[in-house]
Amino acid sequence: MLSALIGIAIQEEQPEDVSRWHALLPETYGNDSLHDDAAEAMHRSFPERSVKIWKRLAENSIARTTKSVYMEAGVYLRKIQKVMHARGAQTEWLHYAEVLRGQHFRKKRFLEVLDSMDGKPLLRI
Repeated sequence: MLSALIGIAIQEEQPEDVSRWHALLPETYGNDSLHDDAAEAMHRSFPERSVKIWKRLAENSIARTTKSVYMEAGVYLRKIQKVMHARGAQTEWLHYAEVLRGQHFRKKRFLEVLDSMDGKPLLRI
C-alpha cells in the first residue's frame, strides 16, 4: 500500500507526502526505481533524505561488482553530487567520493566511473 501512496504523492507533486510515506517504507522493500523516484521527487524540499537514499542505492549497486551496476551507481552518484553542489557542500561530496575510492580501490571499473564524475575521461588513450 505504501508504494501506491508514494506513487500518488509523486504524481501530485507533494514532496512532503512522498517523504512521509517513504519514511515508513522499509529500505529493502520494492525495487530501486521506487526509492530513486521518491528521492527525485523530494530532492528540492528534503535534500538530505534524497542524498541518503541515493547513497544507499549507489552503495548497493557497487556491492554487486559488475560493470553495468557500476554505471548504475554512477547515475546515483551524479545525483548526489548535483544536490550537494547545489547546497554548497562540495567538500562533503569530495570527502564521500574519497571514502568510496578508499573502500573500493580494487574495483578498477568502478574507479573509472568515479573518475569520470570529476570530468576525467573514462578511456585513457
